[in-house]
Amino acid sequence: MEEINAAMRITVSRPVNGISVTGDEYILGEDGKPLGFDSAREAVIYLSDRNLTIGDLRELDFNVEETDERTRTA
Repeated sequence: MEEINAAMRITVSRPVNGISVTGDEYILGEDGKPLGFDSAREAVIYLSDRNLTIGDLRELDFNVEETDERTRTA
């Protein structure tokens, strides 16, 4: 029997050109997909290690997204 458990991840984005109606651009991983973090704290540490300042971080959106994890139960 397969059971679906929702898991959460944090993605980081900002409005394109600072205008919310133009959509968001995301921090991407090497695979070209939005980079996901287990917590906002983990995202802040990652971004701070890449020289983003507190002012830069305030311009970003931290998005909580659900992902599906499929696990088998006996």
